[in-house]
Amino acid sequence: MDTQVRRNAIKSLAHNEAYQDQVIASLAGTSDVNAIDAFIRTYERADYALSNENIEKLTEFYQTTTHPIIKKRLATVIRL
Repeated sequence: MDTQVRRNAIKSLAHNEAYQDQVIASLAGTSDVNAIDAFIRTYERADYALSNENIEKLTEFYQTTTHPIIKKRLATVIRL
């Protein structure tokens, strides 16, 4: 998928709780810092909390990635 299309889809869907599973699944394992950043920024303005399952997925992603910017951004959501 084109990276810009991916980012736009994430921005569009991340503010809606009904799509959190799909958004988190699309982020898992990505190395696209801009996609992660788009999700984090949109989620921080959203009015819902991530499910425990999705927090676990993001925590696992945090533990497996070595990218320092991705780790920093994920840490703000999973509260590390």
